[in-house]
Amino acid sequence: MKKTFKITALAFSAMILLSTTACSQGEANNESNTLSEYQSIVSETRSITTNENFNIKKAFNSIQINGTMLPSPPCISDFGNDFTLGTKLFSGDENNSGRLVGNLLSNKAKAISYDIYNVSNDEQSDEKKLKELKLDIISQENIDVMESKALLSVLGITVGDSMDDADKAFGMPDSRSMSEKNSGTYTYTSSEDTSKMISLEFKDNIVTKITIYYSVRG
Repeated sequence: MKKTFKITALAFSAMILLSTTACSQGEANNESNTLSEYQSIVSETRSITTNENFNIKKAFNSIQINGTMLPSPPCISDFGNDFTLGTKLFSGDENNSGRLVGNLLSNKAKAISYDIYNVSNDEQSDEKKLKELKLDIISQENIDVMESKALLSVLGITVGDSMDDADKAFGMPDSRSMSEKNSGTYTYTSSEDTSKMISLEFKDNIVTKITIYYSVRG
């Protein structure tokens, strides 16, 4: 039976920029006012009918880091002892919860970026509590892999793979034109569960960034 799912081409703006250089938590807190609003999304959505099944549950159950399966959603502690806390920015204060964005290090280099919503000041300042919070978004870029050697994968697709392979893994028919294969972002979701999605950024038909949204909030 044919199954219809949505693939959304996204143009991201107001992205959070995290420096890969070290900074203290105090500096991060002072810069909290630089946190932009949640990524605004300008989308063009089209429905694709295909004989392949895009199973969002299967996709989220396939997410791995360095070959180790991650729960859905994961905590920082689920990444294991090879990963340590890097820089982080908190949008709240002593009295108000906020959004926390940060990164995890592997081999002393940024490996994973993450977002967590509704974090209290107590939670973000207590390392033990922070590591047990569920992550709302995780992502990895090509430069992260080059420097950290850590590898995030979903349905067997990693940064550096071709979009042709990604099309097959995600059940998208090979109908893209050469201009569409040059660069862009495809986001995969399903009518079965619109609270989750996965996006692949690509350039020259090569995956350059993977972003996993365990919780979609606008």
